[in-house]
Amino acid sequence: MTLAGELRIELGAGRPPRIVSTRPDAAKVLLGKTAEQVLATVPLVFTLCGNAQSLAASLACRAALGLGGETKADADLRMAVVLESLREHCWRILLDWPALVGRPPDKAALAALVALDRQYKSALLDDAETLNAASGLPGNRFAVDRIRGELLALLDHAVFGENLTGWRQLASEADLLAWLVGQNCIAAAVIGALYRWDWLVLGRTEPAWLPELASGEWFEYLAARDLERFGREPDWQGVCCESTPLSRQRRHPLLAELLVRYGNGLLARFVAVLTEVAELVDYVAAGEPPPRMADAFGADAGGLARVEAARGLLMHRVEFAAGRVVDYRVIAPTEWNCRPGAVLAQGLQVLTAQDPENLHRQAAWWLQAIDPCVPYRLALDET
Repeated sequence: MTLAGELRIELGAGRPPRIVSTRPDAAKVLLGKTAEQVLATVPLVFTLCGNAQSLAASLACRAALGLGGETKADADLRMAVVLESLREHCWRILLDWPALVGRPPDKAALAALVALDRQYKSALLDDAETLNAASGLPGNRFAVDRIRGELLALLDHAVFGENLTGWRQLASEADLLAWLVGQNCIAAAVIGALYRWDWLVLGRTEPAWLPELASGEWFEYLAARDLERFGREPDWQGVCCESTPLSRQRRHPLLAELLVRYGNGLLARFVAVLTEVAELVDYVAAGEPPPRMADAFGADAGGLARVEAARGLLMHRVEFAAGRVVDYRVIAPTEWNCRPGAVLAQGLQVLTAQDPENLHRQAAWWLQAIDPCVPYRLALDET
């Protein structure tokens, strides 16, 4: 088992899916550490979405210790989180989405994406290998501007078929259908396949969107919760909510229409990811992160930070005593979306295929639509 653990998913026609998580409580390694040690350890332990993890740790620790406003490192980390989320989405689009429609992965574009991501970090950090939330990020801003331009051109070509501008202008399903005409890019191939196979509503359930709360509201809510249980199975007012690109993008005019017409099934989810990629591209181009991407709250030597990571809401909650950590909790998107009874299981349960081959195929699409934060294994019970 890796430090990240995995999800084991057992699926059979006519019965509820069984999802078992082997994710360890990696935050226990932070107990007894000082704030400085926490900031040095977090990026080593939490490597997936490491920039978001580092930002959450820095904000939570500073809030708990009453250290005042945001640092220069925090400000630059916000922008690094935007780029990280863009990279995470596009990694899946270029590597995994092609397999859904019988195409090979776009290894050339993926290699270029990874190279530009490394160059971006290097330019920010003067050739440092990793982001360190405890230090400033001086960097080469001229190089950053060049890398941004190359990155945007790459994604425009590889993901949107050089029609990203057209995607940004989509406001209705009619616009979406018009955009698909003549397109051969991966975005069009995946969306077009859903229309051809009539899988537009596949996985549809009654949505339970995670409310958009500030860190202070979460801090107060968690004060009355069993933290051990909440860390495994988070909820809001007893409801198992989802935190995904779709929950974030659901108010976009195109997504609002698709949700009314097709619900929260496959079409809305894949369109939401592409819509979020286009939005993140705009933030990268502007060099400014979303205004509500992250915040923190602290009181009585405790602090909580929330950061919108690629796959959903990430929270870090910390308590100090005598300058050292006595409790540390990390609630990642996996806990929101992949816990028992959450959106991953809900969608798997309503898949329509009866034979094992097609059931496995539908499940593969649903897993890509939710995109768990950890590796997963899918096993079909054919009995």
